[in-house]
Amino acid sequence: MSWRTILSAVLLFCGWAAQAPAAHVKAELLADVSAIQPGKPFWLGVRLTIDPGWHVYWKNPGDAGLPTRVKLTVPDGFSAGAIQFPTPNRFQQPGNIIAFGYEDSVLLLTKVTPPATLPPDFQGAFHAAVSWLVCSNVCIPGKANIDLTLGTSAAPAPAYQE
Repeated sequence: MSWRTILSAVLLFCGWAAQAPAAHVKAELLADVSAIQPGKPFWLGVRLTIDPGWHVYWKNPGDAGLPTRVKLTVPDGFSAGAIQFPTPNRFQQPGNIIAFGYEDSVLLLTKVTPPATLPPDFQGAFHAAVSWLVCSNVCIPGKANIDLTLGTSAAPAPAYQE
């Protein structure tokens, strides 16, 4: 067993013993449109808001930590691209351990393409199962199941442009 595996296991155990799994991170599922336009791609984003002094890890966490993971479920007939992670911060940790991740907040994006035709009364249920490891002096595993429902519109308004 490698030292990285042992370190991750110790950090996970300390986190489970310290606090509830969803502590220090709030997860939201957002869209850049208020409604779906048939055949027109749009963006879904998982926003993680992280308490001050804490961080989560990038898809490649470096020498320690666990990657943040998103499993997206979209309605039948829709397609979703790969999750896009922004450029991470580099963390120098005790023992010359280098890790990569995010502080404050991060928006993980994916492009979603709806089918060319949808019923006018369509209501699409989107779901993201998200897991992360949040760390400060201790590390705490967390997870969330988040949902968003979008209807259809011939001309949807933008949403969450910030």
